[in-house]
Amino acid sequence: MWYSEFLLKLGSPYVVAAGFVALLWNLYRSARDPKNPRIWVVSGAIAAGLGEYAAVLEEMKRWLAQALGPGGPRLFLVAVLFLFCFLMLCFFLIATAASRQLIRLNFALWLAATVVIALCWRSGALSGVPGVPIDSASYKVSVFVQIIYLNYALWASLLVAWRYSKISRPPLSTGLIIVAVSLLLRDVSGIVASDISKTLGVFGYPIVVPDWLRVVTGWGGVIGRVGLMIGVVYPGVVGRALMVRRALRQLTSYRELTPLWTALSAAFPATTLRPPVTYGLSDWFTWRSVRRRYYRRAIECRDGLVQISPHLTDTENLETPEQQAAQVHAALAAARRGAAPYGGGVLLAAPSKPGFDADADALVKLSKAFAALASKG
Repeated sequence: MWYSEFLLKLGSPYVVAAGFVALLWNLYRSARDPKNPRIWVVSGAIAAGLGEYAAVLEEMKRWLAQALGPGGPRLFLVAVLFLFCFLMLCFFLIATAASRQLIRLNFALWLAATVVIALCWRSGALSGVPGVPIDSASYKVSVFVQIIYLNYALWASLLVAWRYSKISRPPLSTGLIIVAVSLLLRDVSGIVASDISKTLGVFGYPIVVPDWLRVVTGWGGVIGRVGLMIGVVYPGVVGRALMVRRALRQLTSYRELTPLWTALSAAFPATTLRPPVTYGLSDWFTWRSVRRRYYRRAIECRDGLVQISPHLTDTENLETPEQQAAQVHAALAAARRGAAPYGGGVLLAAPSKPGFDADADALVKLSKAFAALASKG
């Protein structure tokens, strides 16, 4: 259709490059987690999508015609389109913990539809191939199989994606809603622009779709395809962006805890967790390393405060971080002189709400006040 050519002209190198990057990334994830079927299914769907995109390229059409003979390009296009729809539906079924029987049933439907299309092509009556007699039984079968299976897979994926979005949280739920709306737009456009006319034509009632309706449904197909790609990549992109923001925040907190951690670790070396972090040079360039070091430093600071709190001389005036920093500074000096503890411990840098990040934020405030006091001498 014309919108396929439009998409090619819109940015063929960029689409192909983005598809290959996504495929390589998912293959890398599959290698790291080979027992996760969802990653393998996504990798297969991306590969099928690239195949569908390549099937409309003139160079690919010529190569397929030489390799498979007449109708080869159309057979390849329908086969990869069937595969893409099946894998997309399979992903949603796996993600929603559908039964294995349901997944096997959909596999059988996909396999049967693909075999029927291959048999129609073998008999020389595959729909969409120029010069094929439209009054033959094989042609009618190929038309119905394509319409029925594609609509089934797309509508089933739409419904499962919509239901999945109701039990998910952002950004995954947002991406699923975009996918569901895009599938709805793409399927409705395909039904209006092509499926109705093909079905009526098989029964001997050919109709001509008005040009204005072709333009409208064509743009609907374009928006649906683009929206589908956006919905698929949206959760991953937003999730990575949130992960980077969180990691940068943890890295900042890690550095801001340095003054307090340095003083407490020097006074109480036993609070330093053992063994020290030695994961190799490459580990320094991962976000996991940032998170791990952030947790270690906050825990070591909290353990150090537990050790120093019995040395506090004034446990009544500890409302602000500045007051607590002054007491900690004096207690560290007393501990270095070997003074005996004054009494039981008290809670320093109490978090304002539950959670590890809230605890670390309270420690950061104390560390900043401690650094400011130490800079004054």
